[in-house]
Amino acid sequence: MSITIGFAIPLANLLAVGVLSRGNAHSAAQTLKMVAVNPLLLSSALGMAFAFAGLHLPDLANDTLLRLARAALPLALLSIGAVLSFRALVRLNAFLGALNAIKLIVLPAAAWTAGRALGLASETVAVLTLFAALPTATASFVLASVFGADSRLAATIVAQSTALGCVTLPFWITLIAG
Repeated sequence: MSITIGFAIPLANLLAVGVLSRGNAHSAAQTLKMVAVNPLLLSSALGMAFAFAGLHLPDLANDTLLRLARAALPLALLSIGAVLSFRALVRLNAFLGALNAIKLIVLPAAAWTAGRALGLASETVAVLTLFAALPTATASFVLASVFGADSRLAATIVAQSTALGCVTLPFWITLIAG
């Protein structure tokens, strides 16, 4: 399952970079270049290549990268907080409500239903459902900022889905455990 998720993350980043760069009217060549140099995609691909090859980083490099990785999420959340107003967080209009409902209810329900209908192992269904039920990734805010998309909207969606996920995620965990 970890190999599948290892492929899912670069694929999601590849699609996001492709859509965001094309949305800014970049040419196909510019889009390919942006995909090729995307740090999220490169780091995922490099990590998977190391894992498949059975390679290990020297301890100093590994420790340094682990410290940077641990700082990445808090820094992304601080960046989101810097552009987010409290009013935006509680402003759940029909559009934002629909986006959050799709992300936190419809996608996990589809994953759970499809997994069970396909006769997948219960552990696999659980992982797929929980993966689908997670709030919107902070990387969406970072990508929106880099590609000139609406970073305030991305920050709002990340914050709202995280807050709402405090309600929906326990539901999915209970459903899976039951």
